[in-house]
Amino acid sequence: MSMFSSRPQFNDDPMPMVDPFMGRRAEYADESLGWQLWPRTEYDRPQANPTNPYFLLLREEIGLNPSINPKFFIRELIEDMDLEDGFTGLEASQPARDHARRVLARLAAISSDK
Repeated sequence: MSMFSSRPQFNDDPMPMVDPFMGRRAEYADESLGWQLWPRTEYDRPQANPTNPYFLLLREEIGLNPSINPKFFIRELIEDMDLEDGFTGLEASQPARDHARRVLARLAAISSDK
């Protein structure tokens, strides 16, 4: 069985913001002043397992809207995996879909109805 991560690639650049005109770096800067988030690749942390796009979407949706019913959203994701062109527009390998389906089914079983 293939294993997948539920987190995106992590970068711990201590100064990820860059001024594109001067090339200066900063820990934090206002993007409205032209600074851009551009972390350096040498600070990327390796992951043992590839990221599963279905897990990322679930984390993002629940993080943006904590009142979302996880059981309902998980069921929608599982149904979306079976469609040729689902609402998520995610492209994932068959092992990633199979793994996500197993994990999401377990999460749906233990999620409480709100």
